[in-house]
Parts: sequence; C-alpha cells; structure tokens
Amino acid sequence: MNRPSSRRFPPMLTYFLFFSAALLFWEVFLALQLRGGRARSGWAFLLFLPAQALLPTLLCGWKRTPRLNRALPVLCTAALSVYYLTQLIYFRTFGSLLSVSLMGMGGAALGNFGWAMMPVLKGSVGVIALFLLPLALSLLFLRKDAAPGYDWRLHLAAPAAMALLWAAGAGALRLGGTGGASPYAAYHNAYMDTDTAASRLGALTTTLLEGRSYLFGSGAEPDLILPLATPAPSAAPEDAESGAETDARQRNILEALDFAALEERTEDPQIKELCRYFSSLPGTAQNEYTGLFEGCNLIYICAESFSSFALDEDVTPTLCRLASGGVILENYYNSFRNTTTNGEYALLTGLWPDVSRDARKGTAVGSMPQSADKLMPFGLGTLFRQEGYVSRGYHNYIGEYYFRNLSLPNLGYECKFMNDGMTFTPIWPSSDLEMMEQSVDDYIAEERFHAYYMTFSGHGGYGLRYNGMASKNYPEVRRRLGERAEGYSEEALCYLACNLELDRAMEYLLKRLEEAGKLESTVIVLAGDHTPYYLSDDGVAQLAGHRVDMDFELYHDTCILWCGALEAEPIRCGSYCCNVDILPTVLNLFGIPYDSRLLPGTDVFSEGPHVAALYNKSFLTEEFRYNAAGDALETADGKEGITDAVLRGQAEAISALVSARYAASLKMMDADLFRFVWRESGLE
Repeated sequence: MNRPSSRRFPPMLTYFLFFSAALLFWEVFLALQLRGGRARSGWAFLLFLPAQALLPTLLCGWKRTPRLNRALPVLCTAALSVYYLTQLIYFRTFGSLLSVSLMGMGGAALGNFGWAMMPVLKGSVGVIALFLLPLALSLLFLRKDAAPGYDWRLHLAAPAAMALLWAAGAGALRLGGTGGASPYAAYHNAYMDTDTAASRLGALTTTLLEGRSYLFGSGAEPDLILPLATPAPSAAPEDAESGAETDARQRNILEALDFAALEERTEDPQIKELCRYFSSLPGTAQNEYTGLFEGCNLIYICAESFSSFALDEDVTPTLCRLASGGVILENYYNSFRNTTTNGEYALLTGLWPDVSRDARKGTAVGSMPQSADKLMPFGLGTLFRQEGYVSRGYHNYIGEYYFRNLSLPNLGYECKFMNDGMTFTPIWPSSDLEMMEQSVDDYIAEERFHAYYMTFSGHGGYGLRYNGMASKNYPEVRRRLGERAEGYSEEALCYLACNLELDRAMEYLLKRLEEAGKLESTVIVLAGDHTPYYLSDDGVAQLAGHRVDMDFELYHDTCILWCGALEAEPIRCGSYCCNVDILPTVLNLFGIPYDSRLLPGTDVFSEGPHVAALYNKSFLTEEFRYNAAGDALETADGKEGITDAVLRGQAEAISALVSARYAASLKMMDADLFRFVWRESGLE
C-alpha cells in the first residue's frame, strides 16, 4: 500500500514541484553567492523555470521500472547539483561563471590549473553542503514506494509541454521591455557575455542558450547588424591653422583600402556589411605625438594578473619606477575580469575577443588561438618586422596551452616557450626572471628589436601551500615590508610575492638595456591580462588600502608605457582607455602606418570620443559611467548641469558605439576579413 504522503499530489506534479523548488533554491542561492551577494539578479529566470523543471520530471515517474524509478530522481538531482556546484566553484576560483565555450577546455584547465581550486574547495565546505540539500532530499525517493509513477501518455506529452512553456517564457520577456539592458536583450543578443546574461536570465537559462548557440548557431537578430555610421560624436578633426579637413595622408588610414570598392567585389553578406561599416568611419587623425618613439626598440609585455595592487615602493620598486615615467595613462581600465587569452588578444591585436555565447568557432577556446589561421596584418610582430626590426616572442609556460605556439608566430613572432627553447626551475608558476635571463641575448645586440613577453609568475591562487612562486618570495616580501607586513593577510602577501618575481625580471631587463647603451632608445609597454581574480575582496582591500568598488574601481589599473628618454618629464594623458586602445596608441607613437578604421581601439592622443569599456559592455567616459549589469547610469564626479534626458541620450550613443566595435571585431574574425581586404587591395 502506498504511503499517504506519496498521494498528496498527483504523481507528475510531485516531481514537478520538487524540481521547481530545487531549481529555485539553486538559482537564488547562486545569485546570492555571486560577488558576495552584490549581483543584480532579476525575475526573468522564473519564466523559464517551469520548462526546466519539466525536463527531469519527464525522466522520472516510470511505473514499470520501480527500482530504476527510485534512483532516477536522485540521478537527476545529482546532475543538476554538479552543474550548480561547478558554477559556484568556478566563480569563486575565476571570478565569473563557466560558459559553454570554455567547457571545451575543462580537461586542459583542470590538468594545468586544477590545483588552484583546492583552497577554494576547502573554503567553501559550508556553502557546498547547502547546495547539496536538494540532493539529500531526493534520497527520500529511494525508499520503497516513495517514488510515484505516472501514466506513460504524460511522458509523451511532456516534450511538447516543455517547448510551449519555454516559448511562453521567451514571449513574456517583452513585459520587461526590449532595451539593451533588458532580459529580452539578454535572451536575444548573441554577443552578450555569460555573466551579464546570467544576471538577467539565471545561470541555467544562460547555459541552455549558450548550448543551443554552440550546436546550432546564435540566430542573431537583425538589429545586431552594424550601423552605417559611428553612433557617437566622431567628426573628422580640422586642421588647427587652416580649418581644412585633415586629408587621408594626415590620418591613420591606409590609402590602398577603398571599402566602397571592396564591397562590390564580394557576394559574402557579412563582408559586405563590414565594408559598409568601415567605409562610414572617418578614422583617427595623426597628432602631435605621432612618431614620438619612431626608431625606438619596443618590449611589449602582457603580465599575468598584474594590477595597480602590485605596486609597492618597497616590494616592487622597479615596477613603480616604470609606472611613473614615460606616458602615464591616468584613466586606463583593464577590461577583463579573468581568462588570460582575452586580455592578451586585446593587447596584441587591438581587437575585442569573443566573450559571447557564440564563442564556439574553431577547436580552441578564445579568439587568440582561433586567430591562428587568420590573416593578422596588424600583428605587432609582423608590423615591426616590416619596419626592419627583429621580432621575438616568449612565454614561460608550454606553448601548446591556448595554442600560443600557433597564434604568436601568426602575429609575426619567432617564439620560445617552456621546454621549447627555454627550461625553468621546476616550480609552479615558473619564473619571469628566468625567462628574461634566457631571452635578452636573443635580441639585445640587434640594431632594432621588438620583443613580446607573456609572463606567468603572477598567477594565482595566492597561498603558500599551493603557489611555489609565492612561497619562494614570501620571506623576502615580509622582510621588505617590515612592520607593514602585519597589516596584510597571507593571500595579499603571496600576491606581492608573485609580482616580486616580475619586478626582478624587469630589474634585470633594465640593467641589460643600460649595459648595452639602449635604455634611452627602448620603450617598455606592460599591462595586465586581467584583474587579479584569485584575490578575495578582503585581499584587494588590504592592498588598495580601502574597500574597492567591484563594478568599476577594480578595473581601474596601471598600463606602463615607459621610455627612458621621458623618465624625467613624463607625459600625462587623461583619456579614458582600455586594453584595445594600447595597440593603436603604440602604432601612432612609433609612426607605423595602420588603418585606424579597422581597429575598435583608439589612439589615446587622438580627437573624438574616448571610452574605457569593460567586457560586459559597462563603460566609463569623462562625462559619465554606465553599469551594464544593473542598467545604472551616473555622471562623473564634478560633472554638473547634465539633464537626465541628455545624459541618457549620450550614454545610449556611446553604448551603441561600444556594441558596434565589439560586434565588428567578432565579425571580422569570423569572416577572415583581413585576408579578403589585403588580397583584394594588393597588400599581401
């Protein structure tokens, strides 16, 4: 005889209510965990919860297999528990949710960096236990006769009901509006990043949308087509003396590129769209700083987890020296929360990496490895080779990871990696100093050289038990800090210890340049790949000296643009800028020809709008800042007299500009646009 409790509800409804309650619990609890409960989660995930709960309901309730039926609720709940726990641990480790596109790297990432999750797992035992509560409740179904079965015809009807419930949920999104910050936009905009979409639609809905896009394509809506003109003030600057419009020879434009003519030479609709878009852009004008570094050597460094928090006069004096000389970018923002390949790609190519749900193309994860088979004429290695420089590239980790052994040579570099031209003391992460010691002799005797470094010593997590570089330099950091060390936690000290190795590498580099008589003629550019996401909020606050705003201040960073000749009298630039702006700025400073229309970044010394954009389409300008996660807009400090209507109108124009530049970057790589343009323009 069945227990009375098992017949309180109809059998199918019993499963449906259980899984609905479990999904509601996980979604709300995960949202509270994201960024310490500061995530702005909306109501829209509730619209899709019925369809999601119906899927495991469909898999359970089989009358004729009672033993299997008692186990199925547990198996379904366990699978969902694994999903939500994976998202929780990934977020606590890497600072964002796990996208479907990154799941393809799961094995490689765990094999190379899985150790970094151990301290997170140990510190999350209580939260993990709570996440497992629905699984514990599901074990009640293992009791004999506790798991009810229901009519097989309901199983047949369930898929159609799921589709109808999902369609109804998608249709109801219009109730919240269709603006760029709405759940409707998050659902339909294939270019939206995982974290922003999840904050508006819920984690599971976002993953399902990404999975559909991964398998079947994004189905991007027509309103994502690029505009025919830059949707923000960007009129061609005028000559200061004559007032005549600056001609093409005074602008960062390649005269061989006629996009109107190129549009007529292809039937590819995506290339046509891009040609129309680029032909509508004026490009940036050359300025008083064009060619300032012409003929100088260039050392270009993407530094693992480097940030302003690593600058300490006692611990990292060389980095502090470099940060205070040359060109000082006062409003530089690192666009990326995590994932090295994104920041590295933006810094090296001046293009936005694909962080959307459609980031699926190719077999490698991320735009950097996916660019390996594309023509990349604005790769720094290639451009400097064309100017007569030797171009070398180095990374103190294995070249196969992120396929740098393919992508960096495609950008014009002759490369060395760990166990491929260089060997390192067996410590994880490996030494930046050892990389510098093994590489400088490759190029320093050349008349003109360009070297690129992707460093590794700064990698988290920041703990003595899990980070060999931190434990190596920890005693020295405490010695250098003296009594000040007592004000820092272990993780904060370990972060400084990892960056001490980078400081030593830079000290060695400056010494070798000085000995070779090339210090005054060498420019050093150094920027972090992403924020130090392994640091907790408390660790960041200790290093910053105050509690840090995680929406914007966390990203306000240091980009070193140092030149020995300018050390005594640095140039200060207040333009708002980010990772993609560094490459066009460097090209302008070196006087190297490029076409500014083809790069979404902007030379910081050029006229026109300057925007510091973040990976989630939040942005800052001199006038205001916009938080995409919460659709919040506010004027900058000290800016008054701007009406709400004017403020919103300007913000919408800048938002459209940011979105267009991002979309253009992705479409360019998808279409291999540079190859078509260079071939048809006779530049190959």
